[in-house]
Amino acid sequence: MTTPDSIGFLRAMRTLALFAFLPLLVGAACSDKAEPEVSTTDVKVPESFWVNDAPAAAQDVTAVRAEAKDGAEVTVIGRIQDYRDGQAQFFLADRALMPCNDRQNDSCPTPWDYCCEDRDKLEKGLLTVELREPSGKKLLKSSLRGFHGFEHLKEAVVRGKTHVDDAGNVVVVASALHVR
Repeated sequence: MTTPDSIGFLRAMRTLALFAFLPLLVGAACSDKAEPEVSTTDVKVPESFWVNDAPAAAQDVTAVRAEAKDGAEVTVIGRIQDYRDGQAQFFLADRALMPCNDRQNDSCPTPWDYCCEDRDKLEKGLLTVELREPSGKKLLKSSLRGFHGFEHLKEAVVRGKTHVDDAGNVVVVASALHVR
């Protein structure tokens, strides 16, 4: 039998549950992330991104960042800093930056994070590279690890179009990739 006290208790619990989940719902609905959607199907990296010969006239990361204009076609060269498993996205570091393993007597277990490098130089010397589906809206949901030798600290040449956000972050949406 339901008493007036138990009905009040149930209403209070339902209201409490609603308020507990409300911030999650509002946060998800109001998110203004500029990140592209990730494709829902797990696909391999299409061979159409690979080029046997490195694109010519590649500029270093710092030069591309300094001159970046939204929608510009660029060719950039750098070292693979880090990447995300399950997403065709990686960070390209300027070749002038020194990974920890290039420093004398350094035994850093993750030299590709450039933790020994000056933060200001690191900020100016990194950019993001993304491989997207043909529509250009969805990030490919596939790890680049092993794709034609793709691995931390390997030198890569990327051709693509730049996207520059209001904060000055530079993303190169790749149309061609070569790993040396």
